[in-house]
Amino acid sequence: MEFSVSTLLATIALGLMVVLTVGVVYLTAADWRDRRRRQNLVRPQPLPTSQRSTTTQKEKKAQKSPKAKGTKTGNKTKGDKTQNPKP
Repeated sequence: MEFSVSTLLATIALGLMVVLTVGVVYLTAADWRDRRRRQNLVRPQPLPTSQRSTTTQKEKKAQKSPKAKGTKTGNKTKGDKTQNPKP
């Protein structure tokens, strides 16, 4: 059985193409998997409807930082008559 140089080079080229193709497929799959993981970390999965809260975003903000008018020290509200009571 006789092998020529061209047959040997063609076999090596075919082997390198197979190795290269497998490497590209592996890297593409790994990047796709990592991208999905990053997106899931940034944007968590929504809760099932039975576990969701019924409060809206505005209500949540109001619960976090309640602000009452005129509660700052030294400030009087417009309706406050204790400044100069008239006899």
